[in-house]
Parts: sequence; C-alpha cells; structure tokens
Amino acid sequence: MPFRPVSLILHVSVSVGWFGAVLAYVAVAVVASTGGTPEAVRGAWTAMDVIGWWVLVPLSVATLVTGIAGTLGTGWGLGTHVWVRAKLALTVVATAVLVAHMPSVSVQARGIPPATAGHHGGPWSEILHATGGLAVLGAATAISFMKPWGKTGTG
Repeated sequence: MPFRPVSLILHVSVSVGWFGAVLAYVAVAVVASTGGTPEAVRGAWTAMDVIGWWVLVPLSVATLVTGIAGTLGTGWGLGTHVWVRAKLALTVVATAVLVAHMPSVSVQARGIPPATAGHHGGPWSEILHATGGLAVLGAATAISFMKPWGKTGTG
C-alpha cells in the first residue's frame, strides 16, 4: 500500500482518537469539578491522570508525528499551504499545553490540595481547560475539511 494512504489513515485514526479521549476526559472532569462523594472526586482525578498520560499525551504526539509524516513527499507539504501550517500550529500548541498541564493533574490525583499543587483555577477550570482543547481540535478538523486560504509565499 502506498505511503500517502497509510499515513492519512493513521493520522485520521489517532486524531479522531484524541478528540474522543478529550470527550471522555471532559465527562470525568465534570465529576471532579462538581463534587459528589470524596471517593468519586478522588476517583475522577485519578481517571483524568490516567487518561491524560496514557491516552491524551500519546495520541497528541501521534497526531503531530503522523501529520508531519503525511505531508512529507506530498503536494501538501509543511510549507506549501497556509491551512497545513495552521493545523500544525494548532496541534503543536494543543500538545504543548496538554503536556504542561498534566503535572498539575497528577499532583491533584495524588490528593495534594490545589493551592499547594500549582492548580489555581476554580472548580470549573478543568472543564474549561478540556473544552478549550476540544475547541482547538474542532478548529483543526474544520481546517482539514475546508482547506481554507491559499498557498504560502514558499508554495
């Protein structure tokens, strides 16, 4: 099978997986943020820690790697079209924010109070963080389908 179809299938698969995992993370963040029993809140933070490190981070990196690999040797190229650059920028930023945010989730999952854990947001901050990620991933998806803008100056 040629490289381009395989790389596209891999990229779409891990990207859709990333989006779906963020949806699951949002659902668990609602439980962590809206309270309930102490056990439920603690379990939600533990689940967010596991989902984050074992699913979200690997899928975000895989999306980045497969996206770059898929442009190599094709007409889309990394520097040829504005929409490709925009998707790359969104993916890099989303991955960087995720990786930077996960240590505070891990600290919270270990039961350290938010004020000492560096997690200074209110009870809804985790939900806002995750839904912001969904918005960025949604934007990247829309850009993929619409392919707006033209070629870059180097295209």
